[in-house]
Amino acid sequence: MSESPETSAPAPPPAARRNPAGYAVLGLAVIAALAVGVYLFVSGGDEGDGPEPAATITGLSGVPNPYPDTGPLDPNRPVIGQTAPNFALVDARDTSVVRELKDYRGQAVVVNWYASWCGPCKAEIPDFLEAQDALGDQVVFLGVNFLESQDKAIGILDELGASYPAVLDASGSVADHYRVAGMPSTFFVDKDGVLRAMKTGRVTEQELGEFLTKAGVPLLPVTILKLDAARVARLIAEAAAIEIMPRFHNLAAADIREKSAPGDLVTVADEAMERRLASTLCKLLPRSVVIGEESAAADPAVHHLIAGDDPVWVIDPLDGTSNFVAGRAAFGVIVALVWRGETRMGWIHDPNAGHTATAECGSGAWLNGERLAVAAPGSTAALRGAMATKYFPPPLREHLNARRGLFKRHRQSHAAGDYLGLIRGTLDFSLYQRTLPWDHAAGVLLHIEAGGYSARLDGTPYRPVHREGGLLAAPDRAVWDYLYHELFQPAE
Repeated sequence: MSESPETSAPAPPPAARRNPAGYAVLGLAVIAALAVGVYLFVSGGDEGDGPEPAATITGLSGVPNPYPDTGPLDPNRPVIGQTAPNFALVDARDTSVVRELKDYRGQAVVVNWYASWCGPCKAEIPDFLEAQDALGDQVVFLGVNFLESQDKAIGILDELGASYPAVLDASGSVADHYRVAGMPSTFFVDKDGVLRAMKTGRVTEQELGEFLTKAGVPLLPVTILKLDAARVARLIAEAAAIEIMPRFHNLAAADIREKSAPGDLVTVADEAMERRLASTLCKLLPRSVVIGEESAAADPAVHHLIAGDDPVWVIDPLDGTSNFVAGRAAFGVIVALVWRGETRMGWIHDPNAGHTATAECGSGAWLNGERLAVAAPGSTAALRGAMATKYFPPPLREHLNARRGLFKRHRQSHAAGDYLGLIRGTLDFSLYQRTLPWDHAAGVLLHIEAGGYSARLDGTPYRPVHREGGLLAAPDRAVWDYLYHELFQPAE
């Protein structure tokens, strides 16, 4: 198949072949063009307060390729929603190795054209490294160096601590094929090889998250990645010491009222604690929003925030309000950080004991520097459980209450205490019908990170968007299946 005029190198004009002076004229023109290109590159690399412009590049047809059998391998050009054109280029660290784009099929790939003298290129690489650390094997960042020596290509990466793979586009043929118009230029390819996004110029932190999401690998906002869970725990404890504990045993009648139903109590301590945490936590995490138990009671419409694009603090400012009012030291504070409907971090604070359990997705559950673990599965007859049957339909509630005798009974009093018992190994299981996010988002994450197994009663995973459907937590799947069978099988 003949090459199209768009990809073929133009033949030199006849005058240039017959007249040596033509070569001189052509040489001067090439030098002038290169000078303009260098000027544009360098000016594009200057850093300023606003978005950094990409350095414009010119056509590259005719630049010699020092590495045979490398370059574009597919005739198609890059189009969003279509397969990204495959190419072969030598490895920047070992030129005896040839890498193809299709080698990374099965992982998302960020193909990034860069150069050592390009300011915006250097500015965005640290963000790439943070994303690589956060996403692990889900994504590959592939650096494509533009028209530089091997030493310069790897020098900038080594300087910035970038160990991801890089290749040499030594002739610019792949850049030309991809219609790269400036440095840096970045293409986001999903695990199936389909191009999902592209950007000329520096990719900002926000854009990186958006483009990776389009490529099928959602990236937590950098603000969440940098969030210090221990600092949040300290802020929760400090707030409880100010707003909750001074009011314990010191509530006046006017400080207590019922909300939507008899016995559904709220106190000035609940409201003051929620206000303080909402203000403190939103200042800690820019662009975050709050869903608190008390604010949701006043305006149920805030529930839709939990599945939005902004990080959401889900707060139960005083879990176990009835106990608090009655003077029983069985209450706690529950805080979860949810992003796009998934719980990313969770905290449960016990103001009476003065300690806070914390969990980050994929990093375990911790309390006072000790990693927590659920109780090892033992005899089913010795299982200790917290069964909150109040909100089950009456016939099923009666059935469940009749099954309590199968286990060592634990009186369920508040979700914070139940989850602390589960992750410290003093409880084996818990059962709920209502699954409001301020009661369960943090606790389910802590339980999973401590090695437990939690699921809704239909067997699907719990998500903070679920407010009903039941929830059963157990040490592992086998015990979960056993409990489900024993609790919900028809009575004989």
